[in-house]
Amino acid sequence: MKLRILHIAPNIIRGGIARVSLELTKSLSLLGSEVMLYSPEYINGLNNYIAKYYRARAITNRLRTLSKLFEFSQPLYFSISNRNELMKIINEEKPDIVITHGPYATLRLLLPYNDVPWLIIVHGTYINELRYMRYHPMKYYDKLRYMTSTYTSIIYEKTVYQSLQRKFKNTYWIAVSEQTRKELVNFMKISIGNIFKVLNGVNKDIFKPMNKYKAREILKSKFKINIDDADIILLHVNPGPRKGTHILIKSLQYIKGKIKLLIVGKISRGSYWDYLIGLINDIGKDRVILLGWVDDNDLPILYNSANITVVSSYSEGGPLITPESLACGTPVIATNVGGNAEYLSVADLNDYLINISQYDFSRELAEKIQAMIYDLNSIKINADLIPSWLDIAREYLKIMNDLI
Repeated sequence: MKLRILHIAPNIIRGGIARVSLELTKSLSLLGSEVMLYSPEYINGLNNYIAKYYRARAITNRLRTLSKLFEFSQPLYFSISNRNELMKIINEEKPDIVITHGPYATLRLLLPYNDVPWLIIVHGTYINELRYMRYHPMKYYDKLRYMTSTYTSIIYEKTVYQSLQRKFKNTYWIAVSEQTRKELVNFMKISIGNIFKVLNGVNKDIFKPMNKYKAREILKSKFKINIDDADIILLHVNPGPRKGTHILIKSLQYIKGKIKLLIVGKISRGSYWDYLIGLINDIGKDRVILLGWVDDNDLPILYNSANITVVSSYSEGGPLITPESLACGTPVIATNVGGNAEYLSVADLNDYLINISQYDFSRELAEKIQAMIYDLNSIKINADLIPSWLDIAREYLKIMNDLI
């Protein structure tokens, strides 16, 4: 059945949700659906970009930027500001189904009842972090703001989801990992019959193995960094307290050999940044490279340059870093949160999964890194087993056809 899908996406510019939104839109279109992408963020030429290859079009709307003091305020503001416009779009376009993400489902609560089913993609609940975030190495004000924002966001989403469940019988959820599905049932109190589990995928035209020597030459040339061929490179993407970046840096003190940690992504200046810099100075500036923000198009070079990707998070949903690295043939060490266990199981890397039993797991992480370094020559990853976005889109279509 050919579907008309309205896809309401909060972010189409950068980051994991942006890649999910665009890749899902393109893949659903490639498989024959008509997809309308609606977002508060605008990319110049997005319509031309999508229409050139796919049966999809963008409906964009520019909104004022709000303070990020409380994350939940942005989807709420977006929903209130765009209620009338969305009603008009639904009435004119007559979609068969609506897909949206997390708290942006607030929009449905503000609309009159209609019989169009909604499918809400939940990228993680961050409940796992609640027990740990009071220990994050941040000064009082920064920690209070961080904890308040995280906790308020979780409660806001729980309130929205439960309200949707009561008001609309045709509202459903996509959990991006089995762990996220359990969190939706046990904490958010969503009926298990209304939740489907679909992992995130990988664009295998972009994320694929390449010659490591060539990748490193490109890396050194493009980013002007000094790396020897003999260096063991650990890659860490999207740093921050939730990602356990400080734990990974601390683990280096227990690891011997020519190890260099490459940290990719922006870290906001503040007490957490100051703490990381102090750790790096203690461990040795030559062992850690802060690359900062890079374009998504450069990620395949980074994955292929690295020997190991480390995902040391306290909480995740369906992290793209893990499957993207595996699709490039680079093994991953990860904490047992979100979809990490499922991806590592597919790659036969279960032994490199870390169960967090205490806040500071740097020694255990160091042991896993040392073990993987020792085993590097024997680790072979079958990238074909990692799901592509077309594979994932087929799962979405099966779910949607069953719901309509």
